[in-house]
Amino acid sequence: MEAATGSAILAAPESALPLQSEHVTARAYTDSDRFVRWERTRLHVELEIDSGWHIYGRPIPKGYTPLTVEIDAEEGLVVGEPEYPRVQPLQVEGLDEQFYVSEGRVRVVTPFAFNVAAETGERTLTVRISWQACSQSECLMPTIKVIRIPLPEAPLG
Repeated sequence: MEAATGSAILAAPESALPLQSEHVTARAYTDSDRFVRWERTRLHVELEIDSGWHIYGRPIPKGYTPLTVEIDAEEGLVVGEPEYPRVQPLQVEGLDEQFYVSEGRVRVVTPFAFNVAAETGERTLTVRISWQACSQSECLMPTIKVIRIPLPEAPLG
């Protein structure tokens, strides 16, 4: 299941090192390894979920953690709404709540732009990714991963 972005899906560059957790591997990368002031760029977060496991999406019952991608706020950074993957309904035997989940490979795409020059020639995008992985019989504690992506400013002109 992949986010519908209206454009081609960008392959993860080799520089996007995987962050491992139990049953889920996460990667984050941007359209470009540089940024141009005022130019819209996209953050791509890709999760690979082990077979037999899923992560929660929205809507979600209270007490569970859905897949969430956030970019830390900072001066001159404008962040658009993340495009989350489609989810499928899941009914867990013995529970009254309705769950919506994603399995396999999922992607979240978030547009952003830096509207202020980088004083040092580089900005860092700090990304927080959280999810809760479950199987039909077990739910793990929620996971939070932080990824920092350095982006040098491209010369104007």
